[in-house]
Amino acid sequence: MKNQTEETGTNASGRADYKVGEVSLNGKVIGSAKMAMSLKNLDIPSTMSLMQIYQTKLQPYERAAAEAAAAGEPPPELNLTPAEEAQVKTGLEKLLAAGPQVALENLSFNTSNGESRANLVLDLTKPQSMDLPPDQLVKQLIALLDFNLLVSKPMLVDVLTVQSQIDGQTDAKLIADQASATADMFSSMAVGTQLAKLDGNNVVTKLHYANNQVDFNGQKMTLEEFVGFVMSKLGGTGQRHHPVKPQASTQRPASATRRRRAFCCLVSAKHSPVGASLLAMTAVHSISMSADPSLSRAGSLPHGFAPG
Repeated sequence: MKNQTEETGTNASGRADYKVGEVSLNGKVIGSAKMAMSLKNLDIPSTMSLMQIYQTKLQPYERAAAEAAAAGEPPPELNLTPAEEAQVKTGLEKLLAAGPQVALENLSFNTSNGESRANLVLDLTKPQSMDLPPDQLVKQLIALLDFNLLVSKPMLVDVLTVQSQIDGQTDAKLIADQASATADMFSSMAVGTQLAKLDGNNVVTKLHYANNQVDFNGQKMTLEEFVGFVMSKLGGTGQRHHPVKPQASTQRPASATRRRRAFCCLVSAKHSPVGASLLAMTAVHSISMSADPSLSRAGSLPHGFAPG
């Protein structure tokens, strides 16, 4: 595992590289894996401000919600004081004004006959207002989104072959035929739904979004058209998606609820492999402050994996 951080003024950037030299399934080696993540233009003061709210409010709420769920009870309500609401709003605006970028630069898995990989780049920006309706807020929050996925059919065959061996099958020809047939079926389904294309022995998906325009595997459309397209391919109605306006709460303005949800999504990035270690690494370690153990880099590694 390799980590590096850099500070420029009040902004921090960081990168983390993980390598798993050997991935095994029930004692049988399947292949190896790599992951590289980066975070740029992270405003340190606003991040620390949001972290303070997260640690004092959201963490206790998460524990209470988990206890309620375990007891079969409804989750409690997350309550913030007016001062905390203002702190969240100001923190989010300053954080987004810096133009943060989160990137999964490489997530790859290699076997003896193939490699599958994915990468994602997400640029965020400050919207005109944090009180916009959800559909408009999302459009203005995301300045750019790039996603690329490549699934190697030979790699699938390798994984399926090992799985068949673990299941006790011994006929080498039958195992090979079944693995190839399953990989072909996966490829046909992905291409048949128009969610992917076939490039040689690879199933490929490419998505680019900016300025309310989506380029999906070469097809250009608006964001609304893309949502309708995906819904139709996944069994939805295929009709254009019309977001439903949330009703204003009798206890607080809808805008405050939206800010709270946005805050929860951003600071809860520690639960995702992309934002987890980098958020702690750049926002906490780079400015020499003691980190919460739950935000440590080690805690962000995929469960069961160890860097080689």
